[in-house]
Amino acid sequence: MKSKKGFTLVELLAVIAILAILVLIAIPNVLNLYRNARKNTFKSDVQSIIRATEQQYVMNSMNNGNRTCFDSVSNPLDIDARDNLVYVVRLSNKGKIISIEVADNNYQILVNDGNGISKDEIGKTYEIENRNKTTDIISCNNSFLVEGEEGSGEENTPYKIQYIEDLVELSNNVEAGEDYSGKTIILSRDLDFKNKDSYKDKENSELYTQLTTGSGFTPIGGINSKSFSGTFDGRNHRIDNLYINGVLPKRVKNNIMSFFVHF
Repeated sequence: MKSKKGFTLVELLAVIAILAILVLIAIPNVLNLYRNARKNTFKSDVQSIIRATEQQYVMNSMNNGNRTCFDSVSNPLDIDARDNLVYVVRLSNKGKIISIEVADNNYQILVNDGNGISKDEIGKTYEIENRNKTTDIISCNNSFLVEGEEGSGEENTPYKIQYIEDLVELSNNVEAGEDYSGKTIILSRDLDFKNKDSYKDKENSELYTQLTTGSGFTPIGGINSKSFSGTFDGRNHRIDNLYINGVLPKRVKNNIMSFFVHF
């Protein structure tokens, strides 16, 4: 009988080496396909949220509703969202989406755009980023763009005005003599003094009454000859129903409808 010749050790090692090389070449491609699939799923989720927000706004308007913020915690949209998906969407008073924050375990998108946000620009004009935030839950009262990002007042990390209370605090700080020279403050969304969604504490009826029918809002730099010396960027947002009814100095009365008073 003739003996069958098998593979030598060298041949086996050569085959193993070739297979290892093929695996090393294939793994990055497989991982890229996996990552792209996850990213495309996230992109589709964001676009679904935008569509649902637009539809919900129309339905609310037909029922005389005026909600301008939806989130995954207390004001959810009628969508089949994944369990690990959190979102906050804000609209202008005219129904234009001006802010959207969406995140899952892997990706996030954080956008403020007073000109309006289109689902077709997701992943293009508005970049999808790797998730690098530590906040687990975001809502209309707790968001990536506000909580944890208070800002330092620098141009690339500005202070953010998100609620009516923030405007009141700014006015009080200027009157108290706080110096904002070289600091930048941005208005991150539309605000309406008569819309309680613009207030952080929606149950604070005393503040609401004061600002809408009482003494009203104190113009920034309007009482004690203090002026705001920083940069205020409205980002194309609106402030509606600003009401001023206090007893103000003559220099302020001459410019009574101004949000800021300059000297």
